[in-house]
Amino acid sequence: MRKLRAFVGLALSVAFVGHVQAQEAEPVADPAAPAPMAAPEAPMAAAGGAVSASLVARGVHAAAAGKIAIRTLVGINASKGAFAKPFSIAPDIFYGVNDKLQVGLVHNGPMGWQTFPGQGLCLAGKENGCGKVWNNVGFDALYSLMNGSTDLSAHGAVYLGSVDPLKIGVALGVAGKLHINEQMALFFDPALYIGLNKRDAVGFVPGNKEGLFVPVEFQFQLQPQLALVAFTGLQGPLSKFGDSFIIPLGVGAFYNVNEMIDVGGRFSFDNLLGKNSSADFRSLSILVNVRL
Repeated sequence: MRKLRAFVGLALSVAFVGHVQAQEAEPVADPAAPAPMAAPEAPMAAAGGAVSASLVARGVHAAAAGKIAIRTLVGINASKGAFAKPFSIAPDIFYGVNDKLQVGLVHNGPMGWQTFPGQGLCLAGKENGCGKVWNNVGFDALYSLMNGSTDLSAHGAVYLGSVDPLKIGVALGVAGKLHINEQMALFFDPALYIGLNKRDAVGFVPGNKEGLFVPVEFQFQLQPQLALVAFTGLQGPLSKFGDSFIIPLGVGAFYNVNEMIDVGGRFSFDNLLGKNSSADFRSLSILVNVRL
């Protein structure tokens, strides 16, 4: 019995000493000290990551891995004496296959958001510049090469500039975005277009032959959900490029409504600085992005 009492006493002593040492090792919080800050989220996600509310922080892929993104552009001709002649609704549907690859079915051309009105569903009628209600489609692919302060993806597309009669071309290039800081970014998407058939017909370039397309956007994040965008670029046929190149100049705004929806708009002078430039050629667009 004495041995049992001695053993219990020793065990209690050891437990008490361990408890006291544990309390001494545990730091006591200063009630006057501020609570520790949570680690900030990375401002830029990988190509297949979640889409940020900030336009500037986004990469060049519209759809996260395993998700669908639908970009719909309502294009309206605003040229002198030809307002809404034509106007059109052009949806582009993208799917993120994985963190690297995005594929899409598109109606807008190599200039993206700066595509002239008339693509997709052209609703103004033949007398106002619409040959048919629907007569073009394309197949687009982006493959991520790098992410970070600079995003870069290989970009290729096959365009059916006309379904009936069939008129085919391909565009090859890179899409990139330079994240200057948390408030500013520069987006660019240069591509070389090559017509594959009917090279005497009118396409994205005269004669459906070779053309250069270089859309450029400067993005400024004014507020967490609101960005301002300045548009410009360069486009034209490689044949006699110096006599027919086009340089647009425009402005726009982009607003993130919630994690699923963005809305925006732009107004552009479609050839303010190119060859045969004029302020009479204008267009405006309304943009709606939906992520599923």
